[in-house]
Amino acid sequence: MTFSVKRIQLSGCFGALTWFVLMVFFSALFSSSLLLQHGMLSWGILSGIIFFTLPSSFDAPRNGSNQNGNSHARSSQNDKPLTVTREGEWAVIHARPVDLGGHAVIAWVLGAFLGGMAGAAVASFLHMMSGGNSPIAFVVVFVALTCLIAKGYLAYINRYRKVQAAPFAVSAEGVRLPNGEMVARANIYAWTVRNARNGQIFISTNHYALAGQMMAQSLVAKSYVLELEHDGKATVVAGGLSAALAEAARDEAKTRSADLVEQLREETRRRLKDWEKSQIEESDRKIAASGEKASATLHRLADEAQIAAERWSNLRRNLQGELIDAIVVDRKGRALVIYEEGKERWIGTFKGAQLHPNEQGIEVQVDDPAYRAQHLTERRFLIGKFWNSEVRAEWSDRLRMLSAV
Repeated sequence: MTFSVKRIQLSGCFGALTWFVLMVFFSALFSSSLLLQHGMLSWGILSGIIFFTLPSSFDAPRNGSNQNGNSHARSSQNDKPLTVTREGEWAVIHARPVDLGGHAVIAWVLGAFLGGMAGAAVASFLHMMSGGNSPIAFVVVFVALTCLIAKGYLAYINRYRKVQAAPFAVSAEGVRLPNGEMVARANIYAWTVRNARNGQIFISTNHYALAGQMMAQSLVAKSYVLELEHDGKATVVAGGLSAALAEAARDEAKTRSADLVEQLREETRRRLKDWEKSQIEESDRKIAASGEKASATLHRLADEAQIAAERWSNLRRNLQGELIDAIVVDRKGRALVIYEEGKERWIGTFKGAQLHPNEQGIEVQVDDPAYRAQHLTERRFLIGKFWNSEVRAEWSDRLRMLSAV
């Protein structure tokens, strides 16, 4: 059997309910002069009996029940002091405040005591004014003030413990504070664990002060906070923690943040690699398409130039499939040559042509009477400027043989 908040609350409620039932059925006990004495005494005795008769198993959470006795169907993971869940690109970190223990018990006892006194005063006043008993008025005031005072006192303590109502979250981009504000990663300086009640001074002069100091020190041990230092200020992201829990939350935040950054980098590298691969595939597709287009254009021009079907060809084109340099010949020496970056074109025969291979390519002089008559010079052009040595040697031999036909 432990002095848990759950046991205190339930025994107090049942004690008040039992006393109320007794007052209804035994109205002689409910008089204006003895209301406070009988009411508070009866409630205290009945609550104490119920408190000590509840089984020990009552304090242990069962079937997914939390420490306040509220049943829920969520996973037992939600009862852990520190949980981390993923929400898309965010890692949500929930550091649950440490149970106040004895302070919570004091809050409910104090609330019940003051609520009972106020309820008794209200009921006595109504009895004096109307002459009738008012158990309902006592119960309403008692329950309302008990909850109000107890929860108000606990909220007052949690305010100084800097308890946060919502969890915080981290991602590769930054931190989402409990209030929903976003802090960019570039503006974060550090994660800090400190105690929200540090700096308090206690001077013990008697056993009452000593007990108060011990309770205050117990509260200090449950008042650690995790702060995020950013933009020249410190913001509490989790409070009301033990030292171990606060440090665990800090380490979890730093680790998760680093992991998410690394995941983002991996994802960026993967996307970049996929993009490069797609660019290469697109480039290969364009090159293949341009090659097919240029080859089809060259053979169409060769057909128009009446070059025989048994032919040899070589070409250079751009990515749009336009011919830049090209040559196509048949076995009889009839040829089509495109040169000067596609600006010039010659159709004729290589019979009697003069060839001068060099490092720049193959300089060719062909017999072109029309060109000679128009320009008073021989037609000369350079082919194979970008051929390698093997291809250049092959075409030099081929053109030499055709010039001798």
